[in-house]
Amino acid sequence: MRRFASWPAAAAALLMLAGCTPQEPPSIPFRVVATSKEVMNAITIPASDVIWSVPGEPPASDEAWLAVEHAALALAESGNLLLMDGRAVDQEEWARNAVALIDAAQAALEAARARDMDRMFDVGDEIYTVCETCHRRYLPGASS
Repeated sequence: MRRFASWPAAAAALLMLAGCTPQEPPSIPFRVVATSKEVMNAITIPASDVIWSVPGEPPASDEAWLAVEHAALALAESGNLLLMDGRAVDQEEWARNAVALIDAAQAALEAARARDMDRMFDVGDEIYTVCETCHRRYLPGASS
């Protein structure tokens, strides 16, 4: 009988816990300031140019490699910026392309941190393909 005496207390505790719902984190009021084109011109293109320059001009110092790492970070974050409401054209192909840009930029970051020139060449090609795929759909007539 003693075993069942704790049932009411356990049931009450479970009911109280079930009633506790996690609070939503406060909404952070993101504000879109730049257009997609401005993000591309200010962040995406300069960052991708740094990545694409590596095979032709290999970084010769830790400081130069750090600049490549920073470019890869900026490129990845530009993909996040392109996903923001007010900038995202759609949640399907646009979003897939932005996520592919983030993934390729993260691969560039890993390659830069490893000082892997072969991988930098390959990931530069991946980034180019992502850019071309997106531009064909959303910016016909433009080249990367």
